[in-house]
Amino acid sequence: MKKKGLILLMLFFLIAFPLTAQKGRGNIYGIVVDSEGNPLPGVTITLTGMTVAPITMVSNEEGRFRFLNLEPGEHYEVKAELQGFKTAVVRNIMVNAGLNTDIKVVMEAGRLEEEVTVVASAPVVQPKKVTVTSTVDMAQIQQLPTARDPWVI
Repeated sequence: MKKKGLILLMLFFLIAFPLTAQKGRGNIYGIVVDSEGNPLPGVTITLTGMTVAPITMVSNEEGRFRFLNLEPGEHYEVKAELQGFKTAVVRNIMVNAGLNTDIKVVMEAGRLEEEVTVVASAPVVQPKKVTVTSTVDMAQIQQLPTARDPWVI
């Protein structure tokens, strides 16, 4: 009887543990395109939500990105940033348990701004005198410590 009870208990745990891991999570897949529909690689994409810390990634060469294993709900926001384009934000993204949510982020071209920094080089110093001379007299030589007299050192 004890053996049968032990087997039932082990069977219960074998079934119960995988069920606890089946918590429903969802994914967000997307693509970033310009106003003409061309994919934009290298876009910095930030996902924010009420239950997650901000997650940042960069779109691949096809302009695609993904955020995996997210809590279900409609509280997510995706922000796309790329130099030369206006920042695009998609709000209230709905994530369903066990499903993928596909979004398309369209970025409009922005104003191109350039910053030019001019650095002037320092003028070349042209000294009048290129050599330095010094005269040492006999009194200075006699004041130098020598190894012959240990008290001088």
